Amino acid sequence: MKWERALPVVAVALAVVYYCYEPTPDALYPKCIFVRLTGWQCAGCGMQRAVHSLLHLRFAEAFHYNAYFVIVLPLLLALLFQYYWRSCLPRFHAVLTSQPVLWLLGISALIWWIARNTFTSL
Repeated sequence: MKWERALPVVAVALAVVYYCYEPTPDALYPKCIFVRLTGWQCAGCGMQRAVHSLLHLRFAEAFHYNAYFVIVLPLLLALLFQYYWRSCLPRFHAVLTSQPVLWLLGISALIWWIARNTFTSL
């Protein structure tokens, strides 16, 4: 079985796990090494709790856990599934995988990482 065929199955399995088990009290989920080492939050901190909240349709709670993730989730999903759409929508694939879009995603994640540690510690 090729990995691209397994990806939807893995995604659904992960969604079921995130729906059923809350990340906060459960030791099932990995802890952020960056937080443990520095005490600061990385750009992805709170993402597991945000996914759990989104799956339960608690959007404000998800936004509280990781606002950046909630905002860019449609783009991330489009990037994830563009692999399957690229033959049907080649221009969409070209735009999503273009350097400016990927740079924008990376730079905005870096800005979020810095901002969340700067403004939460004030």
